[in-house]
Amino acid sequence: MCGQRMEGDNTLVLEPGCVLGQVINTLATNRKALPHGNCFGIGAGGHFLTAGWDIALSRPYGLGCQSVVGGRIALWDGSIVEVNQQSQPDLLYAMRGGAAAAAGVVTRIRLRLIDEPPSVTWCFAPIDKTQLQLCVAKKAFANARGLPRAITVSFRFYFEPHQKDPVCSFNITSLLSAKETTEFLRRYLGPELVELVADSSLWNEKSLIKLRLLPASDALAADPRMLAEVSSTALQENPLVYWTQTAALREMASSYFSSVSCWVVPECEPMFLDLYNALASVQSHPARGRMHALVVQGGGRMSELQKDCSMPLGQALARFEVHWDDAKEETWCRDFTDNVRGILQSKKDHGPGRPYRGDAWLREQTGDERLDEIFQQYDRRFEATA
Repeated sequence: MCGQRMEGDNTLVLEPGCVLGQVINTLATNRKALPHGNCFGIGAGGHFLTAGWDIALSRPYGLGCQSVVGGRIALWDGSIVEVNQQSQPDLLYAMRGGAAAAAGVVTRIRLRLIDEPPSVTWCFAPIDKTQLQLCVAKKAFANARGLPRAITVSFRFYFEPHQKDPVCSFNITSLLSAKETTEFLRRYLGPELVELVADSSLWNEKSLIKLRLLPASDALAADPRMLAEVSSTALQENPLVYWTQTAALREMASSYFSSVSCWVVPECEPMFLDLYNALASVQSHPARGRMHALVVQGGGRMSELQKDCSMPLGQALARFEVHWDDAKEETWCRDFTDNVRGILQSKKDHGPGRPYRGDAWLREQTGDERLDEIFQQYDRRFEATA
C-alpha cells in the first residue's frame, strides 16, 4: 500500500501508505506540485484525505485534500468502488477533507497536480515584542487579507535554543518576486510594517523544494533524492539523518504531544500578544524548545473550493503544539496546552463549526450531518438492520 505513479502529466496516483517525503520527491522529480504540509515523515493518505495546508500554495490553489479528484475505496462489506466526479460523487466529496466519512478503507488516491512554480519567495523575519506590538496596532494580520492570494502572511511563536525570550516570526511566502511582494506589502500593510522585513538577507527566491526542506538536515538539504527511499521506520529510528536538531525536537521526531487548533477571526491580532506572553511565562521550563504556535491566513482558492470540500473552513487558522518524551511531563504540557486553547478561543471564528480536520482528535469534534448520511448510505451494515 505504498505505491505511487504519475498518470499523464497532471495526476498523481498513490496508495495511502506512502510517506509524504516520497511524494515530495516524486513531485520535484517531475517538476509538479500540489498543496501539502512540510512534515515529510507523515503518512500521505491521511494527510491528503483530511488536511494538506501549504503556507505557499493553499491560498492560490487550495488545500491538499481539495486536490483529490478520485480514488478507490474498499467498503466494509468487501466491495470495491471507483470514485470520481461521475461515479460516487458523494464519496469524492467525503474524501476531500472528511476521510471518506469512514465508509470504508481508501486504497488509492488520485491527486490533481499543477506545474511547479518557477520559484517561491519567502521572508521569515524575527521580531521582538515591541515590533509585535506595532503589528498589532497596525492590524497587520487583518489587513493582509487584502493581499493577492499569491502572498500568504503568518505569525509563528517559538523559542530559539540560545535566546531567553520567545521569538515571533513575521512570515511572508509568495509566488511573486521579492520586489513585487514588498510593493504589495507596502500598499496593504503600510511602510512601518514593511520596515520590519526590509533586511534583504531575510528574503529568499528559490525553488519550491528548498522551501519544503527548511526543516531538513544538512545531508537531506544537500541531496533531496534521499526522500525517494525515506520510510517511517527510518524517520523514527534516525530522525537527525533527515531533520535538524531543533525541528526534530519541536515537532518532527517521534514523541508524545498535545495540540490544539482553532479557526480564528482575521481581526485576531490582540491574541498575538497573549500568545507571546504565554510563552514568555514558561521561558525557563525544559519544554520551551519543544513548542510552537502558528497563526496563518486562509481564504483565497480554499474558500472558492469550499462547496466541494467536506471540511468547513475559516479565514484564518491558529494552532499550537508541544512535545515531550518523559511521561512525567505530560500533565504540565497538557495544562499549558489548555492555557493556550483559551487564548486561541478568545478570537474563535464560530462559522466553521468544527476544528481543522487534520487536528480533529476527539470523536465529538468530527460530527457532520452530511458525512454521517454518506457513511450510512455506503455502510451495508445499516441495510442489514433496516
